Amino acid sequence: MSIKFYDAARTCVERFPPSDSDKNHPSWFEFCQWAFENGYLSQEPLPEDYPSKQDDAWQGHEHRRSKLVDGINDAACRNDIPTPFRLKRHKGRILVRALEDEIMYHDIPRQVTSLTKTKVDRLEKLGNAIEELSPMLEDTLTDMKWFRRFARTMQIALEEEHTPRLKSYRKR
Repeated sequence: MSIKFYDAARTCVERFPPSDSDKNHPSWFEFCQWAFENGYLSQEPLPEDYPSKQDDAWQGHEHRRSKLVDGINDAACRNDIPTPFRLKRHKGRILVRALEDEIMYHDIPRQVTSLTKTKVDRLEKLGNAIEELSPMLEDTLTDMKWFRRFARTMQIALEEEHTPRLKSYRKR
C-alpha cells in the first residue's frame, strides 16, 4: 500500500464520514471532484451522464477511479485510521460505511454458501464421470502393463543381441 492511498483514506474519512443514510453519501462525481482537487486523480472527472460509456476517455476515467477506490479500501482497514471504513458503489453514489457496518451488510455468507455448493456439484459430476469410465480405465491400465512388459522384454533382447558386438567394438 502506498502513502498516497493511506493519505487518501485519511482525508476521505474526514471529508465523507461514514453514514447509515444513503442521502449523506456523495455521488460518484462529488467523490471524483474531491479526489481531483486533492491530487488523487490526475484528470478532471467526467460527469456520470457522459454521452458514451464506450469512449476511451470514459474507460480511462473509470479505470483510474476504480484503482483509487481499491487503494483507499485497502488503506482504510488499517488500525491507525481513526474510523476504519469501506467505499462501495451503490446506485450512482459511493457509500462510505464504517467497517463494522460493512461486515454486517456484506454478503460473504451467501457467497461462501454458493461457492461451496458449486464445488460440491462439480465434485459429484467428476465422481460420476470416473464411475462411468472406470471399466474402460481398467482395460487401458491392463493394456499399459502388458505394453510395459513387452517393451522391457524387447529392450532386454536388444541389449543381449548387441552387447557382444559392443564388447568386440570396444576392444578394437
